[in-house]
Amino acid sequence: MIGIQNNLAYITGMGFDAIWISPVIDNTPGGYHGYWMRNLNKVNAHFGSNSDLSSMVNAAHGDGVWVMVDVVGNHVGPVDHDYSSIVPFNQASHYHDCSNCPNDCQIQDFNNQQQVELCRLAGLPDLNQTNPFVANFLYNWISNMVSQYQFDGLRIDTVPEVS
Repeated sequence: MIGIQNNLAYITGMGFDAIWISPVIDNTPGGYHGYWMRNLNKVNAHFGSNSDLSSMVNAAHGDGVWVMVDVVGNHVGPVDHDYSSIVPFNQASHYHDCSNCPNDCQIQDFNNQQQVELCRLAGLPDLNQTNPFVANFLYNWISNMVSQYQFDGLRIDTVPEVS
């Protein structure tokens, strides 16, 4: 976040008035990019601290730059079937049980919407948004993120995979 904040003059100098940042949540090992969620309650250390994130958004707003954040509501990091390290989705009931899907529930046919919504994309455990705990936690989490950091927009990753 400090890198973005330190380069806002450069960004605005090119004529941009908005930036789109990667997901900012804590990731499983190797998930520096933000798309392998491990802990929804923690900011990814690669992006700095909660304070760094707030500071960057405030500085961007001060320079007239909107900030859009990427969010993932479909899956978590590659933990196979051991969900114990995922916060707060650490139980098998938080994921789709797709015993009808081929190859350990991997999406094989992107024209089959049921398979797209219920099976794993690239081997990543697929969250079950019909589970009230999962749905409510995701809704409250994103609402709180927008409130806390004053994000101006959201880009929702893997939309076709969510019912």
